[in-house]
Amino acid sequence: MKRLIILVITIILLCTVNMFSYDLTENLLQLYFQVFDENTDIIDFELQDLNGNSVSLSSYREKTVLLSFWATWCPPCREEMDSMQLLYEKFSSLGFEIIAVNLQESKDVVSSYIRENGYTFKVLLDPYGISWMSYGTNGIPTNYIIEPGGMLLARTIGGRYWFSAEIIELFNQIINGLYIVS
Repeated sequence: MKRLIILVITIILLCTVNMFSYDLTENLLQLYFQVFDENTDIIDFELQDLNGNSVSLSSYREKTVLLSFWATWCPPCREEMDSMQLLYEKFSSLGFEIIAVNLQESKDVVSSYIRENGYTFKVLLDPYGISWMSYGTNGIPTNYIIEPGGMLLARTIGGRYWFSAEIIELFNQIINGLYIVS
């Protein structure tokens, strides 16, 4: 009898997960993301944060990461950062991190901007733009979604609003693993 109950519970759980799973690739494309081939690994780099600590991208392999390349002088970059902060506040306790890589600006300029706006996500300094160039990016803002395990999932170029219902649902599904990849 105990085995029968375990079997029934297992079947119910499997059906529930499949019922709530969705095609991640399709949803990313509908939200105007460029989707990477399966198993596209991150290009690791190590940069300093605003406190002078060395931080590598690979140190966040266990988390879902939104990697953002930006600058304070870039209007679309500035426009999207408030909604990125809201997204960070919603999901940071669930294994989500934002890594905002500032390109070619001084620590003083970046620190002042971050402090004045109250952003609490991780900010790294890339004084020469090497990390940005290693990703083959040629415009900012450019944002990458990285799955736990360090696989690149998708990217988007240009500013966007990161706290819409569709984006929240997308990150909820990615963070909780409730998706299939077509």
